[in-house]
Amino acid sequence: LLSLLATLSIASWNTDPSKCVDRMNSTTGKNECVGYEHLCTLDGYYVIMTQECPVTCGRCGCIDLPNESSGITSCSSLKDKCTDAAYKARMAVQCKKTCGLC
Repeated sequence: LLSLLATLSIASWNTDPSKCVDRMNSTTGKNECVGYEHLCTLDGYYVIMTQECPVTCGRCGCIDLPNESSGITSCSSLKDKCTDAAYKARMAVQCKKTCGLC
């Protein structure tokens, strides 16, 4: 139980759609997200693209949050917990997309 709860730790990302914006490149001051849209769905880039380019990747408000310590979401492997009474509330926050709640 403790290891599952650790896996489902809530990330500190702001997923409020009204505050969801693509970040600017700190060096150039430009939004370069559109040029990297093809990376949105690649496993190795999912987390960084969600953090940096949530609008471009369509992840404002309806995303699976990653584990804070690993930076990787484990929602797909925990999908059966979406309807488990013991985990349902936690999964609704952490794994909203996987659980089909948006």
